[in-house]
Formats: sequence, C-alpha cells, structure tokens
Amino acid sequence: MKKLIFILLVPGLLLWGGCEQARQKATREAMKTMMPKKEQVELEESEKFHAVVSDEMTLAQVADTNDISILLLKKMLGIPHYVDHPYSILQLSRNYKFTVADLKRIIEAQKDRQTANRKKAAEKEKNKSNQKVQP
Repeated sequence: MKKLIFILLVPGLLLWGGCEQARQKATREAMKTMMPKKEQVELEESEKFHAVVSDEMTLAQVADTNDISILLLKKMLGIPHYVDHPYSILQLSRNYKFTVADLKRIIEAQKDRQTANRKKAAEKEKNKSNQKVQP
C-alpha cells in the first residue's frame, strides 16, 4: 500500500513542480518585457492601448480581438504551446494561475511597446530626412 501511494505521489509532485517552474519562468519573462528601457519613447495616454478581455472569451478570441499572437500570449502566461484554444480565460486562469488583469497588462505592454517602436522609427526617419535636406 505504501508503495502504491509513493508511486502515485511522486509523478504528481513532479508534474506540479514542473508547472510551477514554467509559470514562474513565464512571469519573469513577462516582467522583463514590461520593464521600461532607457531609450523607450513615452506614449501619451491617448496613444496607449486598452486591451479587450473577458473571462468568458477564449484565448484565441482575445488574441484576435487585440491583434496579438496567441503563441506570445501562451508563452507569457506559462501555458504550454500544445494546449488547445477552445478553453475560456476563466478555465485557463484557474489551471495556470493568472488573472484577467495579468492578461490585460501583458497585452497592453506588448501593444504599447509596438506603438513606441513605430513612433521611434518614424522619429529616426524624420531626423534622417532633415539631415539630408540641410547642406
């Protein structure tokens, strides 16, 4: 009986430890991407992205609605790539320990970063064209 309990307990503990480790890694990566860089362009409040997320939506619906990669969302939330898309955010959040607020924060940070990069590239292009015009 003790052997049976041990045989059942060990794989469960290993699986739980692996999931927890993956979640922590994804959280660390998400926090790194949210850290402001020195050269980042500041966005005005009107330029900032506001994510549309509901706990009844699926991850695929959230990705489509907010025009963001579903694979990126899975990576940032610590969801394995092989998990199917039909599960609701509520179901996924219970299994992978994140909140709707976490998901919104990840989407908004990514979209704001994209907007800042486009703005920075436009400023560089403008500066290049101004330098060419001046003798």
